[in-house]
Amino acid sequence: MGSGGGAGRLGSVDGFGGKGGALVYLKGQKIIIDTSHILSIGMRGNDGSYEAGGGGSGGGIKIFGDTLMLRYSSVLAGGGAGGDAEGGGGGGGGGGRIKIFYAILDTNHLSLSVGAGAGGYGGYGNGENGGTGTIYFGPLVVVEENITENFLKTKIRPLITNGRLMLFLKEDPDRLFIYDKIGRMAKIINKGNEIDVSDLNSGVYFFKISDEERAIKFILIK
Repeated sequence: MGSGGGAGRLGSVDGFGGKGGALVYLKGQKIIIDTSHILSIGMRGNDGSYEAGGGGSGGGIKIFGDTLMLRYSSVLAGGGAGGDAEGGGGGGGGGGRIKIFYAILDTNHLSLSVGAGAGGYGGYGNGENGGTGTIYFGPLVVVEENITENFLKTKIRPLITNGRLMLFLKEDPDRLFIYDKIGRMAKIINKGNEIDVSDLNSGVYFFKISDEERAIKFILIK
């Protein structure tokens, strides 16, 4: 969630700061966004008689989807501009953050922006521009191929709405072991291809079949 802009002061508040952008959170198995705008932008700072208010920061937009179809749409979390004043202009708000996680992705004419707000005009000095925000756009689970026979046809697919993974192997193993990145055992799974990972933190983990020497890596992002 974006922070509000600072107020300009001249003994008392002169120009009030702009509001920060909101938090937008979408989560589902299948999300379709077509010809739409998702906005979480900071508002412009208010003008002042001598000291203007700063622009609000852009907010946060987070989209989790097993299947994402994003077409002819824009996702915007830019910062607001600073206000104007005869003395000092307000500073621009910083850009927000956009994070998009997916397992299957279909995009066409998708626009993402976390631009900074411009500083406002001031007779004795313009306000500074804000900083640019950040964008993360990537898969929910990453699987590293392994050359061992049992893992040749391995697929790992997230069921993000209930915190589980579906594991598809060439042959069903008796037991599976999950280790964290430093080699500590994190979980033991008996027969079954649906794995509950709701109790695991985000990070790098390794699947290992009981009679296999090698393991397969996956990255869990929550």
